[in-house]
Amino acid sequence: MSKSSTVTVREKPVAHVASANAGSLTIHGETFVVQTDQRVEVIDLTNRVMELVRQFDIREGLVSIWSMHTTCTL
Repeated sequence: MSKSSTVTVREKPVAHVASANAGSLTIHGETFVVQTDQRVEVIDLTNRVMELVRQFDIREGLVSIWSMHTTCTL
């Protein structure tokens, strides 16, 4: 069994906000930073995520959230 990896090298960082439309489908990506004061901290992101959804007047869809840091859980 062979193993391989794919690496993407970018000349400039991905934009913090990106949107694309294809007919009635809209895809929106946004990066935001959550600052913490403690080593272990629980932060409710519900209002922040819902505000992003409300900006686009979305009535049906899917929100996916992921952490770019290995010590965070969502």
